[in-house]
Amino acid sequence: MAFIKVADGSGDTYLHEQLNLLVGQGVSVVSFWLGVLYSIFSVSHLVFLPQEVARIMAPIAGVSALIFFCLTLAARRRMFAPSQGHPIAVSMIGLVLLNSIIHMLLTHDVLQSTNIMLALVGAAFFILSTRWFVAVLVGGLTGWVGVLTQLPASETRVHFIFGMLTSVILASIIHYFHYQNIARLEISRADENRGRQELERFFSLSLDMLAIVGFDGYFKQVNLAFEDILGYTAEELYAMPTDTLLHPGDLDASRMRLQRMIGEGSKVDIFESRVRCKNGSFKWITWNAVPLPELQMIYVAGHDITERRRIETDLKERNIELSALNAIILSITSNLEPDKVFQEIVDATQRFIPHVHGATLQVLEGRDQLVTRAWTRNKITPDILTFYAGEGIAGWAVSERTSVNVPDVHSDPRFMQGSKKVDFQSLLTMPLLVGDKVVGVLSVEDMERNAFGLEEERKIKLIAGYAAVAIENARLYNEHAIAEETLKNYTDHLQSVVESRTSELRSAQDKIVAQKGLQQEMDLARQVQTSLLAQEIPQMDGYVFAATAIPARYVGGDFYDFVRKNDICNVTLADISGKGIPAAMLTSTARTLIRAAMKYESQPALVLSNMQDAIYPDLSHAEMFGTFFAASLDPKTATFTYANAGHTETIWWQNKNRRIERLPATALPIGIIPNNEISQQEILLCPGDILVFYSDGITETFNPQDELFGVDRLMEIVRKNRDDLAHTLAQRILTEVDGFANGAPLVDDLTLVVLKVTPRVDSFKFQINLQQFDDAVRYIRRTVEPYGTDFAYQVELALSEVITNIAKHAYDEKSGELTGQISLQENGVILDLYDHGKIFDPSDLPEIDFEEAHTSGYGIHIVRQIMNEVDYSPAGEDGANHWRLAKWLTGDNA
Repeated sequence: MAFIKVADGSGDTYLHEQLNLLVGQGVSVVSFWLGVLYSIFSVSHLVFLPQEVARIMAPIAGVSALIFFCLTLAARRRMFAPSQGHPIAVSMIGLVLLNSIIHMLLTHDVLQSTNIMLALVGAAFFILSTRWFVAVLVGGLTGWVGVLTQLPASETRVHFIFGMLTSVILASIIHYFHYQNIARLEISRADENRGRQELERFFSLSLDMLAIVGFDGYFKQVNLAFEDILGYTAEELYAMPTDTLLHPGDLDASRMRLQRMIGEGSKVDIFESRVRCKNGSFKWITWNAVPLPELQMIYVAGHDITERRRIETDLKERNIELSALNAIILSITSNLEPDKVFQEIVDATQRFIPHVHGATLQVLEGRDQLVTRAWTRNKITPDILTFYAGEGIAGWAVSERTSVNVPDVHSDPRFMQGSKKVDFQSLLTMPLLVGDKVVGVLSVEDMERNAFGLEEERKIKLIAGYAAVAIENARLYNEHAIAEETLKNYTDHLQSVVESRTSELRSAQDKIVAQKGLQQEMDLARQVQTSLLAQEIPQMDGYVFAATAIPARYVGGDFYDFVRKNDICNVTLADISGKGIPAAMLTSTARTLIRAAMKYESQPALVLSNMQDAIYPDLSHAEMFGTFFAASLDPKTATFTYANAGHTETIWWQNKNRRIERLPATALPIGIIPNNEISQQEILLCPGDILVFYSDGITETFNPQDELFGVDRLMEIVRKNRDDLAHTLAQRILTEVDGFANGAPLVDDLTLVVLKVTPRVDSFKFQINLQQFDDAVRYIRRTVEPYGTDFAYQVELALSEVITNIAKHAYDEKSGELTGQISLQENGVILDLYDHGKIFDPSDLPEIDFEEAHTSGYGIHIVRQIMNEVDYSPAGEDGANHWRLAKWLTGDNA
């Protein structure tokens, strides 16, 4: 299909149209000067002609002048098409001829015969066509000769010579301009044809809609994109006004915009409107329009933005929905009292899905009992107040942990028979999950069947996520409030007991002091508790510990300990609530239980769980609790596994990422609730990493202005002094805490343990062959795993290639021994591999031909691309070939 549908006329037709345009443009100038000339004629006729002739000629000349001036005004305001230029020009010449003939007949002025000749030649100029020029010229000469034959013989010769000379001169001038115009028009036509071809090619390739629209409101040219986007063919578009394509809501605005463009001229306008497709739907199109008033055309380009407008509309709806959801979330989470939270959840659900008949919240209490705690309907049937997991639709949602959309509850076999009295038809039920734990069920009901679709499911799922968290928070708040009340009662009781015991102790102390034995007893107690602390700091290659403990009184409730079991180093910290002798006694018990648990268990979580089972009755009876931290360090794999029961967060400086993190607790403090579930976490340590374990006596130190030292100050000290030795960093922390306190007495015990990972070297030995070298590769990968998964994978890939070369070339695919060592640095690793096979020189490898499928050397090429350093030394004095590979975290060799 051609991209434009216009008639292709002949060359003469094209020139004729263009000459029509020139003639039309010339009417304005010629008619104006003819109007001026005939205004002068009108006045001169009144002055110089006889009165009886002037009465006729002066009005005729005046009316002619008025006609010429009107034609000038019409041409300047473009009140006629260029194609009407020829008829108007011929009419102008006819008016000149009429004036000349009337003047000659009335005055017998032979000079008017020459004026007639000039008018005929002027007509030929306006017509500007060879055949018309000759016809007019021949007819004019014939008429002129006929006029001259009627004149006296003495005047005929003079006028004939004068007229012929004038005609030849004018004809020559006219023909010169005629052919100049023809040449220019031919050049213009060639340029326009080339431009038309380029435009046609551009139109055909454009994915946007391109068109030319006339001022009459009809398409003149369109491209294929119109059919692709709107479905109309070009013939269908040419036959309909553009207004019929517009959406009724955009019609008035589009018409006003068109009128403004026509009035303002060639000014680019950009606007959007909805356009009707052939299938009856509407698409949003953004238009760029440029009007060309001189051609009575508008060039437009349209781009389909329907999808963008749909997305914008969806975003607006989602923003409105999110705003409403945010308000709902705030209202749900603003309360912590369970009953208020329950009612707010169902109220918010009905506000978020307004067409529902009602909403119901059932909370899972115990292991399998679903109890209805809130609803929005005025009436509720008593027999749906309580379910059990697996019973009814709500119970099925709990057991399957998935939403249930029931279009008709009375036809669903899961609907309980005792609940048939309900007045709703559709039911949408969503389990409330916190992780893998079900805390309840949220349901919405509707009076109609099939009332809920995907949109309602999405909305209730959004509400359910926040409702589950709100219910769990309310439960924890309730438990916490009960625990606080219990703790408060215990604290009040303990304070009373302490005050009583303090009074008694003071009395006893006075007696002891009087007997000069108090100081010795207190020193002895201090020595006993100090002896419970680890007497030796573990010494391990690549790991440096520093530890200290400062009681707030002579004895305290904090302790740290180190236990070595095979190659594993176990670290424990504890903080028993309270101070003095009661806390110290429970601390000693806890330390003994932890050490006993470590004999049988290697997992920190199990160690704390076993200790909890043994010490919980004592803590509960004493109405005290404790925070405990247990960890195991595997120095070979740099694996640090920890469990934290309510203890302070561990500060971890990650050297490879140059950032600091806080490792949170994995369980509640021991002694708060029975059967406290304790989990554990695992991290990998790199050289340069630092772990800081501490009691809250450090972060909760007050200065004289009653400000807390806080975790942020502690993290900043670690960040600034990360390059110090472990004991230097520990001393720096204690110094900063002491300076911050500025002489204020300690309010709690201080315990601090610092672990710094330092560079180390691990040696290894493996038997390898071409088929079996996985043990060596796995060992190296596990050793460098702390540097990151991608880093370890690249080292593993390079090492596999090198070991393959050793097995293949050094040992001729037979078994051989591979020894070496891996140096773990803060900025990367260095691998030294030794074999006693044949010498292999990588420099002897031929250049890699990447187009040859079986060319050798790919492996070494890959190794050099991956590793920052690759060096091979043949057998020396020790008789071993040596490979050295280095990989840096920074990617350079510095």
